[in-house]
Amino acid sequence: MHFTVETINSEGWDTIHKAAYCGNYDILLEELNSGISANHVSNALKSKCKQSLSKDFDVYFSNISPLYMAAQKGHTKCIKLLIERGADPYMLAKNEYFNSKCNAFEVAFWCDKFLTYRLMKRMTRNKKSEITSNEYDKILQLKSNNLKESLISS
Repeated sequence: MHFTVETINSEGWDTIHKAAYCGNYDILLEELNSGISANHVSNALKSKCKQSLSKDFDVYFSNISPLYMAAQKGHTKCIKLLIERGADPYMLAKNEYFNSKCNAFEVAFWCDKFLTYRLMKRMTRNKKSEITSNEYDKILQLKSNNLKESLISS
């Protein structure tokens, strides 16, 4: 199943999240240079989404990072900047609609931003994470299969 973001309610969004989502490199750089962390999180994001052949629905997110927002839209220049400044692509965001968690790699994957996914993998290859890249790819495949099954059954 493919979901598209129909509208964005920017209430609760910080400037750094708006810049990352819109791909505004200059404002993103300005925010980072002012001392805002590349891993700054927002807990009050809302999007109106549409599932193929279905009605619109509201999705609420928490623990959203700027990297997650940039990965969702495939803004590679912003992604490079954020990772260079220490953004963690493994940081989990929560989708309140599906009561599930995902990270920047997964959002890039689900939004068909495969070049973004590969860029993040390449840039973080030598960085330590709690799991190895191969383990993560296996987890991503399992999550993908589980989500597809849950969407089909609902």
